[in-house]
Amino acid sequence: KKEGTAILNDGSVLNVKKWACNHIGTSANMMITKEQFNADSWKDCINELSRVVCNKEEIKIIETKLLTLSSFESLSEKSCRKEIDLSNIMYPEFYISIYELEDTVLFSIFYYMTP
Repeated sequence: KKEGTAILNDGSVLNVKKWACNHIGTSANMMITKEQFNADSWKDCINELSRVVCNKEEIKIIETKLLTLSSFESLSEKSCRKEIDLSNIMYPEFYISIYELEDTVLFSIFYYMTP
């Protein structure tokens, strides 16, 4: 198991966990300020996070799914949490979560697979 946390130049916080036992998995979180977030840039934030923590296959799954989604508001208008399910046969649990907090926005990517 490997884990790391960093504060990026723009003030964002990045936390990553990777493991390999019976399953291979990744859990990554990036927190940005509300000023850095807008309804047009949320896909860029997710793509940026995926390029840091995912391999090419996972990046392609994420990018393909994001192309099918429209604006941020359409994901959920009444909730502070948005979840995008990317699960498939190879990845039984694979999702992106977006949490809108008072002053920050938290992006999470989680997946695991059985080798």
